[in-house]
Amino acid sequence: ATLHATALKRALQSEGYSVFLDVDSIAGGADWQDSLNEAIGRCSLFVALVTLRYGYTLWTNREVKLADILGKIIVPVNFLANWPPSCLAIQFATTQYAQWEQPFDANDPSNSAEVSNSNNDKASPGNPCGQAAIGVARTIIQRYQKELLSTAQVSPLEEVDGNEPHHLTPPSPSGVAAKPPVKSCPSLLPNSVPKDYQDIIQQPRGGRPLVVIMCHPAQRELASMVSEALEGDGCEVWCTREDDHSPASQETRAKINEAGVVVIMFSEEFVKCCKCQARVFYSEQRKRIVPLLVGSVCLPDWAAMLVGTNVFVDSRALGFVSTILGKVRAALNPRALEHEQAEAARQKEELDTLCTDLAQKLPKGKLVYISGGTNFYSPSGESICIELGMQLAKEKGVVLATGGFYGVGETVAKSFYDERVRLGEPKGVCHIVAVRDDQDKSHQTRQRSDGTFEAVPYGTTLFYGSSVRQREMLIPRLLDLCVLIEGGPGAAFEVQQFDWNEKHVIPVVVTGGAASGLFQVPPSVFRRPWGVCESDWSLLSDRGAVPRDVATAIVNIVRALSLPWSSEGKGSLGRADTELILCEESAATATIGRKRSYLESH
Repeated sequence: ATLHATALKRALQSEGYSVFLDVDSIAGGADWQDSLNEAIGRCSLFVALVTLRYGYTLWTNREVKLADILGKIIVPVNFLANWPPSCLAIQFATTQYAQWEQPFDANDPSNSAEVSNSNNDKASPGNPCGQAAIGVARTIIQRYQKELLSTAQVSPLEEVDGNEPHHLTPPSPSGVAAKPPVKSCPSLLPNSVPKDYQDIIQQPRGGRPLVVIMCHPAQRELASMVSEALEGDGCEVWCTREDDHSPASQETRAKINEAGVVVIMFSEEFVKCCKCQARVFYSEQRKRIVPLLVGSVCLPDWAAMLVGTNVFVDSRALGFVSTILGKVRAALNPRALEHEQAEAARQKEELDTLCTDLAQKLPKGKLVYISGGTNFYSPSGESICIELGMQLAKEKGVVLATGGFYGVGETVAKSFYDERVRLGEPKGVCHIVAVRDDQDKSHQTRQRSDGTFEAVPYGTTLFYGSSVRQREMLIPRLLDLCVLIEGGPGAAFEVQQFDWNEKHVIPVVVTGGAASGLFQVPPSVFRRPWGVCESDWSLLSDRGAVPRDVATAIVNIVRALSLPWSSEGKGSLGRADTELILCEESAATATIGRKRSYLESH
């Protein structure tokens, strides 16, 4: 939706807004997410361009929550057939949105960043997209004015008129709400938010601590048992109800905002329930979470990504209620927030440092990362890998990257390397390997008895990450394209990280395993990206296709996704005396700020 963001920027400019793109305003080397968070901290109005995946990706999920936590005025722009989007159902349940009347087609080439930036006249008011943007911009201004009036944030002496937007004033000098909507928030907040306001958001409520229990009705008896134990431990407990649909969901929202801890009971029924999913999406980042596994539930990707997989309490374990009580007590400890934030800051700094350093050492070229199983189970898997390596080696400028594991990565990389040697071309193989790991992975890769890893005997080996899991989180932040062949839970996690970071994944479905959707690989991975030929994408799942043809299709897709217009652009927008953030899944976050404005598209 880059074109839509550009058109909306122009429409707001025509109403007196000053606008600039973040690609021009964020200095080289600056942390993009930190810069965006700082802008959100300063803004007074947040506009979300809600297309299909808005809220399901890392950046949009975090941005819209941060804006809500800080009490920003939020005006969503809706491109969906049904409202609200399921992952934001609680947050947007009663939010008035602006409807973009012009149909949105994610596969329309005019929606790409390159096309919109090189054909700016297409975003002019004379264009249908530009005409729609004018109406949306006016609706945004009207909604903002209405919110300011309803919260008494406009001086009675100021004229509030659709033709006079310049007289609007931010709710406060910092652009944050006078009455914070959240208590006990564990999130790290941007430096642009005043310290006293951060203290208000992060301090607990008065009286007995409140614990919210989220469960499916099928686990009501288990929830009652946990509730009694928590009440006996001095907590006030509120449990989600079967009928907490809108407008009763506003009670759910208020209780979550007020709670110190949220206990989530993940059962088979819970993970399949849209209302339960919406509650988890709403709670993550806002609250400390104590997750409880009920039975042999298989966690979907959204739950694993939002909550994590290493802190769950198992309801089948002896004394699990006591374990929950201990985790809740620890989370409610006044020092818990300070410890969590210090640890989160340390981990972020460590990952940022690794990213910065690794980015400087990665070889130049079109980096293609290979992910997959460490053994072959598909009849055609190994043959596809060999063919793929040979064909990719003939592509100018391609650099192959792996995680240094046996199986898929090793086979594609060795085939690629041998073909480059035969052609007399630069080898172009890079293995990004963790320094060590406490788990025994010697059957999957070259690991010594002390847990450290060896260099791969061909190509270049770069050692990054204190564990395999940290390396898996690091690579998708730097590499834009991943080919998935076969694969188990480890490969599925890598792909989740690529998808969560809004990067391209090519799933070779015909090989099975994670590539066919097992192990909670996100469904979005299997949607054909814009610019990719339908026949090539179909070959990935054609069980009658020969390995050479499948490999050729993968190479064609790599070429298509390497073209400039396949990238998602980033940009921002704003206005002279208020701040606005415009945000959507692939193209637009904008801030309108005093003496400056900010639009970001990603």
